[in-house]
Amino acid sequence: VVAALVLGYADAAAAAAAPVELLEELAGALGAGLDRSLRVVAGEREAAERLLRIRELEEQHRNLLDNAPLIIFRLDPETGELSFLNRHAERLLGVPVAEALRTPGFLGEVHADPEGVMCFEDAVARAKLGAPSSSYEARLRRRGGDAITARGTVYPLVSDRGRVVAIEGVLADVSTEHAARTRLIQVDRLSTLGTLAAGVAHEINNPAAFILLGLDMLDRLLRGPNVRMEGAAASSASELLRELRDSIKRIVDIVRDLKLFASPPQPEGSRRTLTDANRTVESALSLTRGQIIERAQVVKNLSEVPPILMEDGRLGQVIVNLLVNAAQAISKPSSKIEARDQTVTVETRSDGDTVEIVVTDTGGGIAEENLPRIWTPFFTTKGPEVGTGLGLSISREIIERAGGQITAESPVPGSEPPGGARFIISLPAAGRAEEATPSVAPVPRLVSKRARVLVVEDEASLARALSEQLGRVHQVALAPSADAAMGMLAGGQRFDVVLCDLRMPGMSGDIFYTRIRESDPALAQGFIFMTGVGFGADVERFLASSGRPLLEKPFSAEDALSAIAEVVTANRAEERESTRSRSNP
Repeated sequence: VVAALVLGYADAAAAAAAPVELLEELAGALGAGLDRSLRVVAGEREAAERLLRIRELEEQHRNLLDNAPLIIFRLDPETGELSFLNRHAERLLGVPVAEALRTPGFLGEVHADPEGVMCFEDAVARAKLGAPSSSYEARLRRRGGDAITARGTVYPLVSDRGRVVAIEGVLADVSTEHAARTRLIQVDRLSTLGTLAAGVAHEINNPAAFILLGLDMLDRLLRGPNVRMEGAAASSASELLRELRDSIKRIVDIVRDLKLFASPPQPEGSRRTLTDANRTVESALSLTRGQIIERAQVVKNLSEVPPILMEDGRLGQVIVNLLVNAAQAISKPSSKIEARDQTVTVETRSDGDTVEIVVTDTGGGIAEENLPRIWTPFFTTKGPEVGTGLGLSISREIIERAGGQITAESPVPGSEPPGGARFIISLPAAGRAEEATPSVAPVPRLVSKRARVLVVEDEASLARALSEQLGRVHQVALAPSADAAMGMLAGGQRFDVVLCDLRMPGMSGDIFYTRIRESDPALAQGFIFMTGVGFGADVERFLASSGRPLLEKPFSAEDALSAIAEVVTANRAEERESTRSRSNP
């Protein structure tokens, strides 16, 4: 029962005469109508509740879209213009959503490079045809900030009838990932360069060692009794030999520096080594001098400074970067006279607790608004063919990891007219205990008795030169390989000293030593290793554990004779001590 119809009469007779059936029909009709009304009201209430729920879901959906860490957009498939853009786009790009929606071609314009614009337009064109696009990466402009790297995807929204009703897409900020990937590529390139440098070092240092020993031989021959050379001729020959030696050493130094700066960094927590800042500066200058001198003069003001606790390769990497930047900041002059007016100055100084390395140039300087941004990864005012914008950010990270800091000034204080730039590296000096080096007793060059020396070297020319030079003092035998040396020892030949190359075809020097140490420990104490190439951590550990001396190629005859004298003297002293111990138990 949804309602009741109540009628009142004056008396019973009137009530008896009432049309009951009609009234019942009327009541039924009224009840049905009222029931329908109530149902309509209930339906409207339910519809209102549903609409409210839909609006709540829409609000939640919009909040989700606005707060998602993505640029989410929708384009009109006919015009290609924006019809929706989420709020995160405003936060990321610095452009209000309302402004973006009313700007024709906004998303195309926000792509910073022509390649990015082409990728975006191609993706939209594919979406209009109903085909999803593959991902692409592009740089996006930011109002009032540095460009970001984004990964974009554009796809069509297709109706049940197969018609494209909208084009939607997302752009994700992948700047951090891109920076990490770029740095990984750079590290990989450095690693490859280090491997190449090691191979180049081996191929250069072996012939360089032969040339250096040959120059020693030539010098000795020219001074011999059978050669008469006096006055200017003798002076010229002596000067020429000196210049040849210096040239060979310069070649070797360049290879060493290249190998040093291309070497991978030490792992976290590894022991840092003492580094001579002045020597690292000299090495960095030797690598960059060619780029600098065509634009400016190099000025060095290197003071005596204490060593620092830092990998020399990492410090050299920073200095090389600063020197290259300094050279690039100076425009190429039209004449040598103009080049003399420009300078790149390198200074070292110390107050005892801190070592400073200062690189100053007389270039155009750094704009005031750019000075705070130069440490930001990928920030650069150079073209993409010149730099990546990573050099200074990596340099600062390297210096800060070593406990120091790097700062920049521009214009250089006191410069007239104002200009140029100055970078100051400040690093803590090593402590006194770390600076101290144990005193080493002077090593005799010669020993009173000729030693029997076995030279194990696969480079025939170098082996002959060593035999010639060492044979003046000692009895020398040659073995072209470790296997050949093993055969000589197995045949009963005895030696006091084994001058052994580390890197040889077949059996390497370290394996040869290990086998000799097991079979003849006394002879193992007479090993001196030679190498013309950098060595990895495993070889470094081997050298440290063996305790045997190392001659790095190229070395002079004097170096080899001194090393032999040291080993022979030490071993003979040990033999005498052992003999006394046996005589006096």
